[in-house]
Order: sequence, then structure tokens, then C-alpha cells
Amino acid sequence: MSLKDKQAGDFQFYKNDLPGAEEKYLSSIEIDKENEYALANMGVVHLKRLEYPECIEYSSRALNQIENFYNDTKNFLTNNILEVKILMRRAKSYEMTGDFENAKADLDKCLILEPKNGEANNLLKNIERSLNAMMFKRYKDEADGFLRNKKFVEAL
Repeated sequence: MSLKDKQAGDFQFYKNDLPGAEEKYLSSIEIDKENEYALANMGVVHLKRLEYPECIEYSSRALNQIENFYNDTKNFLTNNILEVKILMRRAKSYEMTGDFENAKADLDKCLILEPKNGEANNLLKNIERSLNAMMFKRYKDEADGFLRNKKFVEAL
């Protein structure tokens, strides 16, 4: 029954009926709280709505389910497509909320799983530029404060 609701949610999603998709995915999750696909799809529904904290929440729940499953079956692990997709969605949401450190951590995981992922590589470059700009501003502000207080050695 959970799979049926999840598939009905997929149909609604592809019709761009986000409220209908959300209803079906939530129904699927109510039946099976560990349905990583329905959890992941709830994340993408929220991402499309620009509801980044909710995307992060559902994506994190889906990733926890995947991680728990993989810990039990590491020898069978051959395909990381779902995990990479979820990590990308969560990284984009982290980026949009200004949480560049967590965005970078997710992208680093993506690239471990799929080193040639062009989208992840490009997004990582943007995130690293943002992190570098933040660090530069932080150090500049700190040095300016030392200079205002005539603490020249500390400013260096």
C-alpha cells in the first residue's frame, strides 16, 4: 500500500501537482515511516516550493534510512543514485539557507560516491567561493577591529 501511494505521488508530481504529490507521499510515509523514496520525494516537493528547511528535514530522514540500510548490507551496495540525488537536493537547500559548511559536506559526499558528477563539482566550486568570501570578510573585520584599537601586531 505504501508503494502504491508513493507511485500515485510520483504521478501527481510529474503532472506538477505538488499538493497532490505531497498528499500521496505523506500517506505513503504514514504507512511506512522508513520509506526512503517517499521521504526523498517529499524533500524534492519542498525544494520545488523553495521551502528549504523542510527539504533539509525530509532529505535528512531519507538519508538516515539509506545509511541504516547500507550499514546492514554494505556488501550489496552497487548503486548510489538515490543517495547522490538526495545529497544534491539537501546541499542546494543548505546553500539557499546560507549554511555553506553543511552544503560543502554534502557535496563532498556526493563526489566520493560519484566523482565525475558535473553538477556537484560546479556547485562545490560556488560553495567554496562563498566560504572563502565569508572567511575573508571575517578576518578583515577582525583585523579592522584590532587596527581601530591600535593593536597593530594582532591585526596582522
